[in-house]
Amino acid sequence: MQPIINIKHGNEVLVSHSGLLPVGVLLESMELTKRLENIPGVHCINPGISHGDIISSMVGLICVGKPDYSAIETFREDKWFFTQALRISDCPSQSTLRQRIDLIGESANGIIKDASAEMIREKAPAVSPIQTSVGNFIPLDMDVSPFDNSKTQKEGVSRTYKGCDGYAPMLGYLGAEGYLINVELREGSQHCQKNTPAFIETILKYVRQITQEPLLIRLDSGNDRQDNYVTIGEWKDVDFLVKRNLRKESLDGWLNLAQNTEGTTCTHSKHKTVWIGQTTVGLKAQTLPYPIVFKVTERYQDKGQVLLFPKIEVETYWCTLC
Repeated sequence: MQPIINIKHGNEVLVSHSGLLPVGVLLESMELTKRLENIPGVHCINPGISHGDIISSMVGLICVGKPDYSAIETFREDKWFFTQALRISDCPSQSTLRQRIDLIGESANGIIKDASAEMIREKAPAVSPIQTSVGNFIPLDMDVSPFDNSKTQKEGVSRTYKGCDGYAPMLGYLGAEGYLINVELREGSQHCQKNTPAFIETILKYVRQITQEPLLIRLDSGNDRQDNYVTIGEWKDVDFLVKRNLRKESLDGWLNLAQNTEGTTCTHSKHKTVWIGQTTVGLKAQTLPYPIVFKVTERYQDKGQVLLFPKIEVETYWCTLC
């Protein structure tokens, strides 16, 4: 039986960016226009469009996946929905948007991030923890995420560790939901550890505006640096789980340590043997500054191919929850 399709004519206005409606509600709840009325160090004589409307317009473009200034002209052709959805008084032109964003620069960063933290605290349904053997912790994940900006002439674009030309911003997310708390734009060639202690200090200030629950910071091996641990150690109820950089440590040494560490769990199959455990003593019998959780794999087959000599794989993590 063929389905019956009824077509009706109506007076409704159809738009392809209805998702801007909740964005506008959130921006209004942040009182962004009021907060950005006077930005320290930014002087604009008799602006026809407020700083708040400029920032809200840029946020709207980013939310619809069109972060280029020129994209605003599409919305100026029919600006009724754009202005109503974002709760702004007028839609700026491409030149006005570009000039004002350049003028504001980084001056509004603190204001916007404070407002964002306040919004998450008051509007988010939950900031969910993760369960561990020693209790529940709110995860705080930080890592670099390279962007591919190949074949562009943008300032700061350079070679990233992913092998493409672009930026390498540092991002920080809170909770199992992944609320974005802090972001720092970086040149693509910048090492992920540069300025990271300051980034951690800043993001923890914002996080403590949102929750006082115990935190677990999770970092990749590129941030296995003592400077980070010193910064984290200055905060109460903040633990960390950091993938270690093995550098020149012996894989055979880790295999021997895993096989002889009390309490290690061992699972065996015809393909591999895996040891999982923790230690407070290093490969040279030295006392470690923090416990290490390890996973050592002795692999006998690789992609179905029997190996003449076993392949050793090692993963280790600094972990203050042990």
